[in-house]
Amino acid sequence: MQTDQMPTQAVILAGGLGTRLRSVVRDVPKPMAAIGEQPFLSYLLDECVRYGIRDAILAVGYLHETIRQYFGDTYARCAPTICYRR
Repeated sequence: MQTDQMPTQAVILAGGLGTRLRSVVRDVPKPMAAIGEQPFLSYLLDECVRYGIRDAILAVGYLHETIRQYFGDTYARCAPTICYRR
């Protein structure tokens, strides 16, 4: 794919109760499960930055406010801009 045809938006499914992960994440949504020292969702957003994604649409559900409080409306001080959809 040529760079002028590269996507600039990404949709990330960041909802769900995380019932199968309950032993790992008790009071946070599953995208916020710590992998090393950062939430799993951070790794996905890092890849968005790496591939030049300018807008990330997070489809959130359970405890969505936790995700929004942590990430806000931008990521990595440059891109992508984050939009939340419930």
